[in-house]
Amino acid sequence: MLEKKRVQQLDIPSREGYDAIFNSNFLEDVPAALAQWGSSRVLLVSSKTLAAQHGDRIAALQSALGSHRLANTKLGVGSHSPYADVRDIARRVQRLRADCVISVGGCSYSDACKAACLLAANLAPDFTEEDMEALVDERRGIADARPEDGTPLRPRACRLVAVPTSLSAGEWNALSSATNARTGKKQHFGGWEGGGQPDLILLDPELAAATSPERLWLSSGVRCVDHCVELMCNPESAEGRCEGLHGHAERGLRCMLGGLTEYKAAKTRARGAGEKQQQQQGTQEEKEEAGDKERQLLLEGVSECQYGSREALTGLLIWRVPMGPSHAIGHQVNLLSKSGSVARLFLMLLSC
Repeated sequence: MLEKKRVQQLDIPSREGYDAIFNSNFLEDVPAALAQWGSSRVLLVSSKTLAAQHGDRIAALQSALGSHRLANTKLGVGSHSPYADVRDIARRVQRLRADCVISVGGCSYSDACKAACLLAANLAPDFTEEDMEALVDERRGIADARPEDGTPLRPRACRLVAVPTSLSAGEWNALSSATNARTGKKQHFGGWEGGGQPDLILLDPELAAATSPERLWLSSGVRCVDHCVELMCNPESAEGRCEGLHGHAERGLRCMLGGLTEYKAAKTRARGAGEKQQQQQGTQEEKEEAGDKERQLLLEGVSECQYGSREALTGLLIWRVPMGPSHAIGHQVNLLSKSGSVARLFLMLLSC
């Protein structure tokens, strides 16, 4: 059993009161947080694939929340958080008067929920995608103030819990991104100084190990490796203002390399064990004990990766040191893919 560890999301003043739990059990920790906050009108936003292939886990969460707290469930958000999905979530928040949103899925889910909660507090209930775009300062590519007078957008009025199932790590960022399907352009919502980040991030190795496809886990992990290396190689990281950045990036790199190696080895052994199971000698109890040991090694690898994914973004989120050329090239190729110029590729596969 991995020991739970509750920490402040980032070691900066704007994250005081915003925590993350590593080695979480989301079926325990989500209801506990809701009870602490007194939340009674909850909107659950979950991966459609997860619900289809691992519906028992979503059903278990719905049961743990209870009909007296769970107001609505939305299954599915498109890749890169399309405006349509963000608008749908925001309007549900407004209509239901939701006091908490729970995101279970990858970066597209956490980003869509972060942006939606912000928009729900700042736009009329019948707002359109054009209203969303009108908030964006085109020069800076960000929506953090009202265009007519420059006053900051109101902070969201509801709680937000993120339960990530990949290593994309977008849940650590106060900013969120959403894609305008008409233009294919990704826009940012919120501000660097905080307020948009989830109230609580739950890193559950058991959930991630059971639900994240191996190819997605490994490729999103390599993207974290990519971030660590580019931060360490960026000349800005050597400036005096960035003291401590290299330590975070190096820890992230060590966690990712160790965790990904453990994860892959455990997955490979599990496949081999399945083929040999019929030929194995020993009692059923001995076989189960061997399986439990392998499961523990897999979970340790997943947990190490989850620690590393946070460290991979620390240089950007604390010191504002930008990602390097690989990150930028990936986003540009992805934009081209949407217009049909090249085959559509996921950002993490581009990192690989």
